[in-house]
Amino acid sequence: MWFRHLRLALRHLLQNRTFTLINVIGLSLGIAATLLILRFLQQQLSYDHQFDHSDRVYRVSTDLTMSGSELAAATSSYNLAQALLTDFPEVHSATRMLFSQQVLVNREEEQFRLSGIAMADSTLFDVFSFPLLQGDPERVLARPQTILLTQDAASRIFQDEDPIGKTITLNNNQDFEVTGLLGEVPSPTHFPAIEGITSFHHIPVPAEVNRWFSVSYHTYIQLAEGANADDLQGKLPEFVERHIGEYMDTYGMRFKFILEPLTDIWLHTDRLAEPKPTGDLSQVVAFAAIGLLILVIASINFINLSTARSTRRAIEVGIRKSLGAQNGQLITQFFSESLVLAFISLVLALFMAEISVRWFNRFLVDPISIDLLNNSGFALGILLLFVAVVLLAGTIPAIVYSSFRPALVLKGQMRSGKKSATLRRLLVVLQFTISVLLIIGTATVFRQMQHMQNRPLGFDRDQVMVLRIPDGEFRSSLEEIKAELLKSPAIRSAAGASTLPGRGFPKRIFLPEGYSDNEVTEAGLLIVDPHFLETMGMELAEGRFFEAGRPADSTNFILNETHARKLGWDQPVGKRFDFPPRGEYGGEVIGIVKDFHMSSLHSPIAPLVLHMGAGAPNFLTIRFLPDQLDEVRSYVGDIWERFAPAWPFEFTFLDEDFDRAYRGDRQFGQLFGAFTFLAILIACLGLFGLAAFIAEQRTREIGIRKVLGASTPSLVRLLTRDLLRWVAISNLVAVPIALFAIPKYLAQFAYPVPGSVLPYVLALVASLAIALLTVGGHALHAAKSDPVHVLRSE
Repeated sequence: MWFRHLRLALRHLLQNRTFTLINVIGLSLGIAATLLILRFLQQQLSYDHQFDHSDRVYRVSTDLTMSGSELAAATSSYNLAQALLTDFPEVHSATRMLFSQQVLVNREEEQFRLSGIAMADSTLFDVFSFPLLQGDPERVLARPQTILLTQDAASRIFQDEDPIGKTITLNNNQDFEVTGLLGEVPSPTHFPAIEGITSFHHIPVPAEVNRWFSVSYHTYIQLAEGANADDLQGKLPEFVERHIGEYMDTYGMRFKFILEPLTDIWLHTDRLAEPKPTGDLSQVVAFAAIGLLILVIASINFINLSTARSTRRAIEVGIRKSLGAQNGQLITQFFSESLVLAFISLVLALFMAEISVRWFNRFLVDPISIDLLNNSGFALGILLLFVAVVLLAGTIPAIVYSSFRPALVLKGQMRSGKKSATLRRLLVVLQFTISVLLIIGTATVFRQMQHMQNRPLGFDRDQVMVLRIPDGEFRSSLEEIKAELLKSPAIRSAAGASTLPGRGFPKRIFLPEGYSDNEVTEAGLLIVDPHFLETMGMELAEGRFFEAGRPADSTNFILNETHARKLGWDQPVGKRFDFPPRGEYGGEVIGIVKDFHMSSLHSPIAPLVLHMGAGAPNFLTIRFLPDQLDEVRSYVGDIWERFAPAWPFEFTFLDEDFDRAYRGDRQFGQLFGAFTFLAILIACLGLFGLAAFIAEQRTREIGIRKVLGASTPSLVRLLTRDLLRWVAISNLVAVPIALFAIPKYLAQFAYPVPGSVLPYVLALVASLAIALLTVGGHALHAAKSDPVHVLRSE
């Protein structure tokens, strides 16, 4: 029986090639886009689930409150891991980790680079099931100056030699013994890409008070089996008070340690000092919605095209019913057609998804693959998607066709029907409402991106080369190097800094004049030299900047305008300013720099302190003249070779570093725009097919009107009027929804783009133009048809 239904379905689809082709293309595009989004969703929801006992592993993060300011960090105190393990029997194991980016490796006369390393306690393997190919997990990190290498890193450094027991030098200053080989770190994970893990023992131990106040360490714990995380979280306030209550009272600070489930970190946290930028739950939800909407649009095409052909299928249904066919048999037949069409579309969609996944991966932090054989969850998702498409696209046409009354049909009294026509109108309105919403959303996303990129930042980010300062002679000879750089006529200035815009900055506590010891204030700390203001193109609001000839400036401070306003001083210049708990950094405020953005426009400008004597710079910035890049690159490269021959010469540009903070937003906008275009394309395919059937149904009417003197423009208006009216109604429906949703999207930005009617006008014009272009060709062709041929049989 089913074989006969399938054979009849194939015959019918082949007899109606235009209908079949439009539906297959539309469904294939819709399913392909949905498959990519479905695989993306699966990946986003599976971060860190691959570790053993992942449901019992938690990261202990810190909420720090100081003078009314709150700081949420992914890191915690030096002492915390051991203290939790000692105080709470429900903590089975604990470990600390630090992450470092590119590391230089020396072995004998050769040099290599590791893309990143982690530092960890010897208890790392008690918490995480990192794959260890060689070595004893209980001993590989137990001694100082030991390191694990990934198999790829070991192959690059040692070729075919056994690396175990061999010694390598990191960053030209520390020797490490290789004690184990690390397998590929399971993916996807919130951990950054690493090629090695060193023992924690070589990290300097902070002074007593800073063992709690130095919030720089990623702390992870694994709970004992049966332990409850909520119960442990409830005990932490008393734990904090017992260990650091005295310190908190002295400095006016409050610590709160937060247990974050390991599997929630990727999508549910966004804290300072994350090991790598985390995912965005709102974007995941947005893509899930887009995937569903695209699938709905593709299914609407099938329903509309099927019900539009109801007059043709009515006679077939009438004859079959008169010969004894039951409704169940007819429904089975029409579902068979939907099944065949959906299966063909699914096969084509899998091919489209496979060839599109490389393009899609350009926008992702961790790539995805379309692998059905090794991903049973994804295969099951595809099966459910296939069933959903068949049910969604086949139910309504099957019900409509099987409900025809044979007596009326065979008397010629059955036309397209008001009910099916009303259904088509509603579905077209729904389809274009979705399209209009996506157009408005895309326009808003791109307006926000332009707003962020064009907003004044408070500094000049163009023509600035950035070098990371390596340890050794380069760092110790920095003043001499800057003097050498300024000998080039292509270089305007050079300055050192601890960090730069786009890279974030560490938070510190300060004691301003007029504040008591327990009223310390929190602010970012930026270490600069006297040439920083000129090199960065910043401006002073009042006072002066640091001067090289004034030794006292090494203990003085400069505040940004936001910090000065927060302190409430009428005359901030000249006020005393201390850097507790180390009083040797006390000095006075000598100037106020105009506000500038140190991070992306997702966050407002925060209080900031500029200082000259609290540490060595990490970056060297070089401002050069326009169109002099090649000369500057060569000149700076020669100086680098003189002072840092052991380190590869690498540089970035300040504008690129800052723009990197918007990478996720740009990628979201590009993907959103691409899927919006795809949704509109699918909607246009359906509208194109629907217009063809409507024009065909009204051929006789058009012939009569032409005989009676109707002009071609009037006939085109007649055929397009209804469709354009439906699209206009779609805009009326979409606008209130957009007015509700758009502010929620913009709320995540500290500086949202001002409201405008432009996206709504653009959506109206674009949707009307798209609809007119889609149906206009059919309307014009029908209006120009020869009435003699049309009415010959009348």
